[in-house]
Amino acid sequence: MSKYLLTLLAFVLFSCSSSSSDDEIFEIIDSDLSGLDFINVIDETDKVNYFKYMYMYIGGGLAVADFDNDGLEDVFMVSNSNESKLYRNLGDLKFEDVTSLAGIKKRAGFDVGAAVADINNDGWLDIYITRGGWIDENDGFANMLFINNGIAEGESFVTFTEQAKMYGLDDANRGVAATFFDYDRDGDLDVYLSNTPDFEDKSTNVIDLEKVATDPKTLALKGSDKLYNNNGKGFFNDVSLSAGIKADIGFGLSPQVGDLNGDSWPDIYVCNDFRVPDFVYINQQDGTFKDSRNETIKHMSFNSMGADIGDINNDGDLDIMTLDMNPEDHVRAKTTMGMTSQHLFELMVKKDYHHQYMHNMLHLNNGNGTFSEIANMAGVANTDWSWSCLFADYDLDGFNDIYVTNGVFRDVIDRDINNEILQELRRRGRKPTGEDFLEFTKKLPQQKLTNYIYKNNGDLTFKDVSTSWVKESAAFSNGAAYADLDNDGDLELIVSNLNDKMTLLKNLSIENNKGNYVKFKLKGSETNKWGIGATVKLYLKNGQILTRQLVTTRGFLSAVSQVLHFGLAKDAVVERGEVVWSDGKVQELGEIEVNAVTEVKYNPSGVFLLAENTSPMVFKEELSVPFVHKETLFDDFKMQTLAPQRFSQEGPALAVADINKDGIDDFYIGGAANQPGELYLGKRDGGYLLLDQPEFVSDRESEDTDAAFFDVDNDADLDLIVLTGSSELEGGSFANLPRLYMNDGKGSYYRDYDRLPKISGLCTTVKVIDFENDGDKDLFIACRAIPGYYPLSPTHFLLINNGQYFDDMAYSIAPELNKIGMISDAEWVDFNKDGNIDLLLCGEFMGIEVFENNGSQLIRSNKYKSLQNTIGWWNELALDDIDNDGDIDIIAGNRGLNSNYKANTKTPFSVYHNDFDDNGVIDPIYSTFYKGKEVPVRGRVNIIQQIPSWGDRVRTFKEFAEHDMKSLLGSGYKSASKLSAVEFRSGIFKNEKGNYVFEPFIPALQTAPINSILFEDFDGDGQKDLLMAGNNYTYENETTRADAGNGYFLKGSENGTYSYIPNKTHGFWASNDVRALALLNTGSKSSVFVANNNKGTQVFCFK
Repeated sequence: MSKYLLTLLAFVLFSCSSSSSDDEIFEIIDSDLSGLDFINVIDETDKVNYFKYMYMYIGGGLAVADFDNDGLEDVFMVSNSNESKLYRNLGDLKFEDVTSLAGIKKRAGFDVGAAVADINNDGWLDIYITRGGWIDENDGFANMLFINNGIAEGESFVTFTEQAKMYGLDDANRGVAATFFDYDRDGDLDVYLSNTPDFEDKSTNVIDLEKVATDPKTLALKGSDKLYNNNGKGFFNDVSLSAGIKADIGFGLSPQVGDLNGDSWPDIYVCNDFRVPDFVYINQQDGTFKDSRNETIKHMSFNSMGADIGDINNDGDLDIMTLDMNPEDHVRAKTTMGMTSQHLFELMVKKDYHHQYMHNMLHLNNGNGTFSEIANMAGVANTDWSWSCLFADYDLDGFNDIYVTNGVFRDVIDRDINNEILQELRRRGRKPTGEDFLEFTKKLPQQKLTNYIYKNNGDLTFKDVSTSWVKESAAFSNGAAYADLDNDGDLELIVSNLNDKMTLLKNLSIENNKGNYVKFKLKGSETNKWGIGATVKLYLKNGQILTRQLVTTRGFLSAVSQVLHFGLAKDAVVERGEVVWSDGKVQELGEIEVNAVTEVKYNPSGVFLLAENTSPMVFKEELSVPFVHKETLFDDFKMQTLAPQRFSQEGPALAVADINKDGIDDFYIGGAANQPGELYLGKRDGGYLLLDQPEFVSDRESEDTDAAFFDVDNDADLDLIVLTGSSELEGGSFANLPRLYMNDGKGSYYRDYDRLPKISGLCTTVKVIDFENDGDKDLFIACRAIPGYYPLSPTHFLLINNGQYFDDMAYSIAPELNKIGMISDAEWVDFNKDGNIDLLLCGEFMGIEVFENNGSQLIRSNKYKSLQNTIGWWNELALDDIDNDGDIDIIAGNRGLNSNYKANTKTPFSVYHNDFDDNGVIDPIYSTFYKGKEVPVRGRVNIIQQIPSWGDRVRTFKEFAEHDMKSLLGSGYKSASKLSAVEFRSGIFKNEKGNYVFEPFIPALQTAPINSILFEDFDGDGQKDLLMAGNNYTYENETTRADAGNGYFLKGSENGTYSYIPNKTHGFWASNDVRALALLNTGSKSSVFVANNNKGTQVFCFK
């Protein structure tokens, strides 16, 4: 098991072994020195401009390959409208233009991407150019294939002959990119083409994708992706429809191939720009693919551009990065980015467009065929209008870093300029001419941008080293590729720019002794001589697995080197290596020489088998009860546009107890609105029996949020309290009242309408306690929020049981309770060890609050400053001796770090709130910090929807973007109330002799909110472990829903330290919108019950 564990001291942040610093890694080599002088020139005219062809600024790709087999990587650059260029590598980063010598000639049309493959298996690499544009005549769209003829006698370089039609590869759709791979594992190379139609659907009509796939008009648009099968005789046949590649209207920009589910068969991820969802084609191993986007990933980019597939955490599984267009710069973000209305977003989800958000995605492979998206936590979510991303180990520390190109030739989505153009069109009142379109085109602003490069920290996070690793000039960069151009062991970068010279970045890692490397040249089978599709894995002594798959189409429109490159930290020890060839056969590698190139010839010794985990799983999922929680979608945001989330999806409630005293736990699980809760009795055979409860059915209108069993009337049986609360129910509605059900002692529950006072609200937490020590059970009931009045503090209740009924005594016993905030959880415990039970609270924009019991009252304590001042969005508390030192520690679940919401003590995340326009509605306006300036989080459109009168005060997007919070709020700034959070990490407050010290969990446990916590010995070793789960699917649609959590398991040890264990190793998968975990004693074994919102329940047994 040790190879799969990342063992850590108790909750200390991971520290990778790399000694790499932020010193300069790359040096820019001037074209005068290198000879690489290519410029991709874009000319705008009245006949050719953005309004004539919206992909005018897509840029060109490039390819790096050893075309003349001299051991040096050459460079091919695609020009959109002019002559492409081929440069021969002379060594020492010197190149010469050999385009004319090679015989590569331009055909009229718009060339876009470059791919490389040995099409005819003669040992010489060929060039495939994808073509699109706006002129569909004289083979204007037909792709071109330049077959490498080798070096003829008397010649100094190879020559090429265009032969696409001969091979069946003259696809005449509007092409963008191509990737060669052996999808059917028959030994030869096939090809996938991403194409794009030429229209932009700006309507709010969400087209039925299934109807599109069967509509003959779809293919006529010449934008459907294509799959071509190699028949083994030198010809490629279009097998798209029979292989499951449906006709589509997706704007396919980047097809990426990789083994996404670990079965050794190549899958395809296709980035689609605009509204059409990305395709996730999983190889069915029978010559067909299935688009499994809904099963594989939980959300995706809206404007997916370039992408790459690689392993970012060295666990042997391939991860995915896709790019979007969201700027990091505040002003650019507020002036260029559009928004999807809540209604349109929900309609898209309903019509199977998936959950789409406008930022980069980093999909982390969970090892079970699913991915968790972590770009916000990783720090790579926002890189402006980005085109290419490339995973590679640029600093030789053993971890893949990321290079991103960005910059669009004109800001075609500048909101203000587009509004001006529309107004001018209306004013002229005629059909625009070519001259008009050119005029409008030149109105669109231009701003060159600097490319990004991120250093992998080794802990699922990245550091932006764009300005420290390289002094790259701003440009309009598109295609990019990496290769070891000088054969010194580190990777150079080559970048194509619009209307600027291409960029060559020399890597200095070897010169600066950063680390080591290993390179592999693969010699494949007779029908796949370059070994395309093979995967090489290096198994390190520290348990890490370094993985590279030989697929050369990567990033955007471009092809990287055919030589596989691994960086190695100086102290890394390679224990063994293996190759899984594209036909599924496995070959063990012998001794691997470091800082050298190893040639591997095809000589497999076995067949790939799915790796079996020989260690027993801690958890095993069992059949659960048939109950499925079913929400009716309610638009909370009509009440408050700027509310952060829905408050109509707080359930289901869950309560566990042995109600029939047979030694086996039973449970109540609450329903959503118009769905009755259900009561289940545990059976000795491990199953559960549903008990018919007519009163539950009668109360089905309520939305259950929490519940607890307790003996109300001291008759020795367990009664049931059920909380209800939802923004879809009116505050005073009968359905919004807590419900008390009395146990008749015979297995039936009836509602008692008299014992509880008529309290209502969005009640979500109930805790039972005998506060007065009189033998009667009392209740603390907390409320989450006030629907429509967020973030005002709701009323909370302390119900004292006098034997006949309950009185709300909160105002007299705990007078400070009702302004404390939006409570998410509460715990009763003798916190100060004085013999009285105290009350601990947490919530949104709250610290951990302690109300000490002085014998008659609960007094808010100010003694625990570290708890009180660590203000976050706390969801859950668990109290126990976590480090075995004899005192109480606090495990606290927070929002996590995988969000665009960022907070710390220097730059808190805040909400200003007031009724700014005097219309009776509270207006909450979030703020964050950018370059020392406090600025609004939400955009102009959202804020004006909430406060319409501000539309006249902030007329343009540029004006809005220039406001800080003080100027935006104007006269309302001083009168506004403000709440601030400084900590979003989950972690442990460790008790150090009465002083609570916060120790955050490692990033692997910050990928989602933690909503539920269990502390128990799950693996049977005598030491308690931590099991946690969460997620939150209720956020407004401009904030990416929190869905990356799969449940977190920390294995305990004798010395109070814990090890994080991946889900694929322990077997617990709580990947839904988890509301609660509970332990169930089933007599012969123990189980964990998982209550999910809007989903079925789960049960996992453990040792």
